[in-house]
Amino acid sequence: MEVDGRTLIRLDNVDTGGGPSDGHIDYDITDEEYALKKVKEYKNSKVAYFWHKDSNRLIEKPPSKRQGKWNTTAGVYFMYVDKVHEINDKSSCSKLSNRSIE
Repeated sequence: MEVDGRTLIRLDNVDTGGGPSDGHIDYDITDEEYALKKVKEYKNSKVAYFWHKDSNRLIEKPPSKRQGKWNTTAGVYFMYVDKVHEINDKSSCSKLSNRSIE
């Protein structure tokens, strides 16, 4: 999916946290597909979102907060990127399942 010329991608089991990095929070987002639907509805390519599997929350990650640090946790991080690069040598990649979204 593209918005403003940017492509929506997903990163499994990572988040940005450890500071006041959160924006708006949607509660009762019970599964990944519902989280993705909400992200697509927002159509805001300037913001990332994290669906926290354990608490069923979709958490906005606005760039203006600039406080989060990458960490691993159960869920899906949705973000828009300017360009998607294909990784041919996956031997140096972590076990994350990262891919663009149609």
